[in-house]
Amino acid sequence: QVDNLKDTNDNLGHANGDYLIINCATIIKNTFGDLGFCYRIGGDEFIVLLCNLSHSEIQNLINKFYCMIDQHNNNSGIKISLAIGYDAFDINQDTTISSLISRSDKLMYKNKNKNKSSYK
Repeated sequence: QVDNLKDTNDNLGHANGDYLIINCATIIKNTFGDLGFCYRIGGDEFIVLLCNLSHSEIQNLINKFYCMIDQHNNNSGIKISLAIGYDAFDINQDTTISSLISRSDKLMYKNKNKNKSSYK
């Protein structure tokens, strides 16, 4: 989820909000696109479905993702900040992809709240 999109739209204009969304989508696609499927599922939310990757491969991709965000932020006046949540499909726990998405969404909000409290 793109952090502060509403604030960007309200204070800097929708063109700058669109800039955030487009740049987030580009970074997501450049990081994960060759290995999975990337979707925008809401105004400020994206989902990536990856198959047959180990936990360490996923962690490496997430590190690459954050490095690409840092590169963008070093070269742009409009900074990208994202909260992410992820988990693996568990045949013993998940009966549908929706249950995995729901669990990942909860982890994303937990991560988002943790990041917000660290800035206080």
